[in-house]
Amino acid sequence: MGTGKSKVLAIFIIYMVCQGGFPCQQAIGQGSPDFKSGFISPPDSAKPGVFWWWLNGLVDKEAITRDLEEFQEKGTGVVEDTHIRARLRNQSGSCS
Repeated sequence: MGTGKSKVLAIFIIYMVCQGGFPCQQAIGQGSPDFKSGFISPPDSAKPGVFWWWLNGLVDKEAITRDLEEFQEKGTGVVEDTHIRARLRNQSGSCS
């Protein structure tokens, strides 16, 4: 990146920060009293998420409930489940 481009980028970033132009600043509002509480107790949209893979339908209601409760206890904001039909190898080594 050339010197001219670096200066333009630096000016743009400074402008955006001063204007509150970044989404993370607008979501919580840096100058608002909720800014600190947003770090202490972030909204679900700011929490980490997980991909949850269900292989060959090997799940049951009790396991799903247990896992979802654990995800919530650990602070997970988003759970995206994916149903996968995998080919399993049997003892002889062939796929079933």
